[in-house]
Amino acid sequence: MRDLFRTGSDFAIGLILSAILFPGAPISLILLGVIGGVLPDVLQLAYTKIRREPLIALQKFHGWIHSQEKIRNVIGGISFQIIVVLIIKITISSAY
Repeated sequence: MRDLFRTGSDFAIGLILSAILFPGAPISLILLGVIGGVLPDVLQLAYTKIRREPLIALQKFHGWIHSQEKIRNVIGGISFQIIVVLIIKITISSAY
């Protein structure tokens, strides 16, 4: 239940922030981006309940792509994500 709440919250927050950051973007495009962003979480949740292919292969890939080190600098991680979003925002804004 906690994972479902967390994934739902990620979806809602992503949708709201994307609509605020990209006000002129079509809602369908924003929705596709948000769905793409939470899809790995949904698949992770499905894997915990249904341990069959292709979810097993996706879980192996998920484990492989994640860092083995625990990130201890939360502020640095959040700052990096904000910088990436700002770069995307500036790039998209200059394209119009």
